[in-house]
Amino acid sequence: MVAIKIQSLDDIIEAYLCGLGFEKKDLKKASELMLEALGTSYNADNVLASLDALLLKTAVNVFPGNNWEQGQQLAMFKLVFLLSKAAQKWGAQALLAGKISEEMKKTFQAQMMCAAPQYHLSHMQPQKIESAGTAGFIKNLFCKLKKD
Repeated sequence: MVAIKIQSLDDIIEAYLCGLGFEKKDLKKASELMLEALGTSYNADNVLASLDALLLKTAVNVFPGNNWEQGQQLAMFKLVFLLSKAAQKWGAQALLAGKISEEMKKTFQAQMMCAAPQYHLSHMQPQKIESAGTAGFIKNLFCKLKKD
């Protein structure tokens, strides 16, 4: 069992950023940037929800036009953020919607995964349905049982 002692809001933000791939040396600077982005609008009772809401704005900016639910969009953004090693390349700026460059967007979109391939509609020719001929099999089975 692990015990975590939380002393401040910075500790919560740093733990959140560790989950996104930030290294210990970059945490202080990234935490300050995230705290500045949150400003006074964060929910003191649920800071993680406030951080997720901040990332959701970025996810909507990176993946426009998708009809995903908010949780799916947030999860996809976190996944591509980790896969592209954005924490090492761009730092906390890659988490803020207003500071995303076109290069970052393209990198994130290239890492995007799809649960299934895109579908396309096509015409299918009608097929003749043929019976398997099971009646003869059943008749032969019962006739054999009568003989025995």
